[in-house]
Amino acid sequence: MTSTDIRVVVAIDFGTTYSGFACANKINPDEIETNTRWSGREGLPKTNTALLYDANCDQVLRWGELALFQEQRRRKNQDAEQFHIIERFKLHLDNKMKQKPQLPIMFDYKKAITDYLIKMKGVIEETLERRWPGLSLKQVLFVLSVPAEWLPDTRAVLRECVFRAGFIDEDTHSNLEFITEPEAAAIHCLSVCNEHNLEENDTFLVVDCGGGTVDLTVRTLLAGNKLREVTVRTGGLCGSTFVDEEFLKFLGRKVGIKALGAFKEQAYEDLQKLIHRFFYEFEPIELDLETNCSALIPYISGELKDKLEEEDWVIDIEYDDVKNMFDPAIQTIIRLIDAQLNSVPPNKVKAMFLVGGFSESPYLTRRIKESFEDRVQTIAFPRNPIAAIVKGAVSYGLNMQVIESRIIPWTFGIE
Repeated sequence: MTSTDIRVVVAIDFGTTYSGFACANKINPDEIETNTRWSGREGLPKTNTALLYDANCDQVLRWGELALFQEQRRRKNQDAEQFHIIERFKLHLDNKMKQKPQLPIMFDYKKAITDYLIKMKGVIEETLERRWPGLSLKQVLFVLSVPAEWLPDTRAVLRECVFRAGFIDEDTHSNLEFITEPEAAAIHCLSVCNEHNLEENDTFLVVDCGGGTVDLTVRTLLAGNKLREVTVRTGGLCGSTFVDEEFLKFLGRKVGIKALGAFKEQAYEDLQKLIHRFFYEFEPIELDLETNCSALIPYISGELKDKLEEEDWVIDIEYDDVKNMFDPAIQTIIRLIDAQLNSVPPNKVKAMFLVGGFSESPYLTRRIKESFEDRVQTIAFPRNPIAAIVKGAVSYGLNMQVIESRIIPWTFGIE
């Protein structure tokens, strides 16, 4: 299979908390389509990276958003131990992470990745058949975005899972390409460089703030809309997922861990709405359990119940509480940005672009501007930041010459 046989590029953003894909035909490279149809629902650019298994973890009963909602229905009517919900399994690919998400005993995280990719492959095939009837997967180039800090061995594990999921085979192994998430984000940001008066030889920093990881890269804009890497790509485990975890820990201290667990099982959608409000408003909240989380109340017991009854079932979340939940992740992001800026001459970086779902946080936006507006002329947040990675990955697949040069972050010795 040669590059001339490729008709369509499909990019997959396999994320820690959410995943999605986009595609484009080589004949119309400017028309990149982001999928927004998941299990009959429309309008969502991504779906949850989640799987609902049977008791033995052999069969996937539901996947994506439906895995979480279906779990609620099953737990209401049957023994909860008969089913397993698996989330955040991508983090098991990170060898640097010490405390990884818990999985069922004897369950291989690679099975979860493969099973999830199989389900996503089904949606991709339906999309391709609807858009380009008769198209064969052999005519499709798949581009997967990966965190900047992943080593070649980690990519090899993901390639194995992609192979087992049926995206490629022995004859079409060359139909799979990887691109780092910051590279994909940088390519996407090429489309907005003109809006911010960036010219040839100007340098910009891209910060991709995702759910699990935050990845950074510094690039110089070259002639012909090509990019040269200026510094080694960096990243860290400081995405929005870790803010959500801090919020849930806080809530667990107020109502009890068991009560919070029951609330998640019985009213997952209500819990997500609560997290969403907390994430986007970033302000003190008077959380009225009777109004917002009535399903939680029956599970609260003991001294915590007595205290909440005295306070009319209202939990006060003060500004300092909210700040303490966000700051560990945001301070890490600020340190990563500072390190990138310090690795180049002063004032060399003309613009900073923030993309990814976490970049929509008002508090993160404010902290970044306060910390770096004296050092970077333009700090911008491109439209639709959640789709930046997958769109940039499609653009890369359509024109791999867009990356003029890379800095290799690994060295190899020969004995």
